[in-house]
Amino acid sequence: MLTLLYIYLFIYQGTIYSTEKGSSCFLTNTDTRNDTTINFQGIDYEVPAWSVSILPDCQDVVYNTAKVNGIN
Repeated sequence: MLTLLYIYLFIYQGTIYSTEKGSSCFLTNTDTRNDTTINFQGIDYEVPAWSVSILPDCQDVVYNTAKVNGIN
């Protein structure tokens, strides 16, 4: 069973995907100009403008879309 929880913070969003095996979380900042700090489950996370942070264990950020270097 998959459980979804959405937490809306103005233009910031935290999403939790839960199953019997565990949870994964995503933090989203849709502000196109400003980085922000999101307090999610009691922990502060720096989320760059217009990006998504992936927390596979709902605690540690392992990937953020704004920190990817593209190859041209």
